[in-house]
Amino acid sequence: MEETSSAIHRRRDACRVCGDRSLRRFLSLGPMPLANAFLRCPDEFAEEPAYSLDVYFCQTCSLVQLTDVIDPEVLFRDYIYVTGTSDTIAEHNIQYARALVDNLKLGAEDLVIEVASNDGSLLKCFQRHGVKALGIEPATNIAEKARSNGIETINEFFNSTTARKVRESYGPAKLVIGNNVLAHVDEPKDFLRGCRELLAEDGRVVIEVPYLRDLLERLEYDTIYHEHFSYLSFTIVERVFAAQGLTLFDVDEVSTHGGSLRIYGRHAEDTAKHVTASVTALKQREADWGVDSLRPYQAF
Repeated sequence: MEETSSAIHRRRDACRVCGDRSLRRFLSLGPMPLANAFLRCPDEFAEEPAYSLDVYFCQTCSLVQLTDVIDPEVLFRDYIYVTGTSDTIAEHNIQYARALVDNLKLGAEDLVIEVASNDGSLLKCFQRHGVKALGIEPATNIAEKARSNGIETINEFFNSTTARKVRESYGPAKLVIGNNVLAHVDEPKDFLRGCRELLAEDGRVVIEVPYLRDLLERLEYDTIYHEHFSYLSFTIVERVFAAQGLTLFDVDEVSTHGGSLRIYGRHAEDTAKHVTASVTALKQREADWGVDSLRPYQAF
């Protein structure tokens, strides 16, 4: 299969977080077709496009990332994966919503916004607790499904510009959620600026990301594909949050998607200064396994 170049494909020459060019490739999977881009008939196989799938380590900020970027309009505007079809995710969502409603004491006047809300399955769980829910979802087909399920959904890609418009129309959010989306965005700094833009002064942002260490230790190479621009540790997520005026104060390790982190953030100016022991312990474990060193990635 030969690699193809087109208007939908470009290659970065610098880190998407720090902008440095000190990128070291440690894994090459060669030219690969896009995940979730299923063909309609055998005749299409010969012409199926393929793009480099190489993984790099930034020696300046430690972000693990792809440099080949496929246009998000191609990857996400018409999407196949629907969260509501998974029994595992359905149960996960019920427990997730209950935990956040209880921990943040969310009530009928509080707004919860989910970025990349898919079919609204998680927001539906918040609705059952009497909380106002709003979704932002780029896939047109999936956004329509969410609306049919009773979840108000804005059919847009999320960035800081979208966030400002949403805040002007709906007001600040007590909770902003982003599940399995931060790894999918080519501009994570702008994405997090948008999250901060949406937050009320005492608001919280909670994201879930597949965990880089689980990928390495469990050899989860099947989670490397073009939709996943970044492969995230707590250490790098904390650095990107901090650069956008957000402080991480808690973290949970969860089992979904081969092992994930649920990370809790707030405004850096928030007077609640408490940081949990889970944060301190996880940062130390990552330092011990060499999160800022090329060594564990070369070993993988």
